[in-house]
Amino acid sequence: LLSLKKSKRENMFPVTIISSDPENRKLYPSNQSNSFINKLNIPLLFSDRTQWTVSLRCIAFPKICNIYPEQCHMTIVNVIQGDDVGPPIKISLKTAYINNVNSLVSYLNETIANEVTKYPSGNLIPAFLVEGKRITFNANGYKCSLSRDMMKLLGLTHSYLETSIIISSDSIIQGVCDPDLFIFQPQEIIVLSNIVEESFYAQSRPNILRIIPIPFQDKENIYNYVQFPNQDKIPISFDRISDIKIDIMTRKGDLVSFTNQNDVKVQLEFEKK
Repeated sequence: LLSLKKSKRENMFPVTIISSDPENRKLYPSNQSNSFINKLNIPLLFSDRTQWTVSLRCIAFPKICNIYPEQCHMTIVNVIQGDDVGPPIKISLKTAYINNVNSLVSYLNETIANEVTKYPSGNLIPAFLVEGKRITFNANGYKCSLSRDMMKLLGLTHSYLETSIIISSDSIIQGVCDPDLFIFQPQEIIVLSNIVEESFYAQSRPNILRIIPIPFQDKENIYNYVQFPNQDKIPISFDRISDIKIDIMTRKGDLVSFTNQNDVKVQLEFEKK
């Protein structure tokens, strides 16, 4: 299932692992781009594993999402003649990758419209607009509560707020700075593997293969490709390796949210000291 390429260097060989390999999907149906297992054609045997290390030489992965429901959420209540009418309507954006302001505003307005239609009132609904490079919000007769993270992401405030902001039903809020669409996107990813020894990290003992700074994700190209000229040479933890598991996490300990289930490709290099 994996190909081992020959090398001119003695006591060294690479192994390539692919997240969506169809044969491995049969063996491990739960494989996905941020957590997957590949079974080796032939087990790797190390007569003295203390003399062997493994390094992450390169990795290719799809775009990483930058919009998350934990930050992008709001609550609206229809107001008529100063009184709340109907139940509070909770609105949150689904996890997504969006790299321009116009697309983000369209996504926001579409999400609001979809939720408000469940409680029809015949009135206008809250709406976001793009004016120049900044975003304006019109409450349009609804009392609105925007999360502080959402306010910061949309450029409706200069700094982080201590609490959510309540916007009155007749208010129009204009952006004070340009939106920062990538403010909540992970800045680094942590690649873990079952084949390496435990590390000491953030009061835990994860099996860290490598911590990778994420290239800026604003471009339209589909894939990221990162190659590492320097080897980390992490000690391996088994004398016999039949399968290799890869988990790709954020620093918060969550699996990374990629934009789709396209391949994540990892090349490891085993080397004898």
